Amino acid sequence: MKIICETLKSDNYPWQILASILMKLEFTPLEIAERYGNFKMERLYELCIEFLGFIKIIDEEEYGKSIQILENKLKNPLRNIIKKGDSGAKMRYESLLDYNIGEMYLKDVFSDSPTKNISDWNFRINKYLKEKLDF
Repeated sequence: MKIICETLKSDNYPWQILASILMKLEFTPLEIAERYGNFKMERLYELCIEFLGFIKIIDEEEYGKSIQILENKLKNPLRNIIKKGDSGAKMRYESLLDYNIGEMYLKDVFSDSPTKNISDWNFRINKYLKEKLDF
C-alpha cells in the first residue's frame, strides 16, 4: 500500500498519477487509452479510488492524506500545476491552461501515441518510487 500512497502524493502531473495507478491495478496502456481516454480526470480519479477500495489499506490515515493531495491538484487550473521549468508542457497545453484539471479529459493530454504516453508516465512514477522508497 505504501507504493499506492507514494504514487498518489508524488510531484508528477495528475494524469500521470492516475494512469500509473491504473497500471498498478494491471490495466495496460492500451486499455487505459481506449476505456478511459474519454473520462474527465475527476471521474477517473473517482474510479481509481473505487478500485483502490478493494485493496486492504494498512495505514488509513496516510492513505487519506495521499488521496487529498491528488484531489486538491484536480481542483486547480492546469496553469497552477505546470512545473516552472516545463515550458514544453506550457506550450503543448496552452489552450487548456485555464481549465481545472478535474474537468479535463484524459485524452486532452495525449499526444499522437497515447499508449506510449501512458507507458512513459508510468515509467516516471516508477522512477520516483524507486528513489523515494529506495528499492
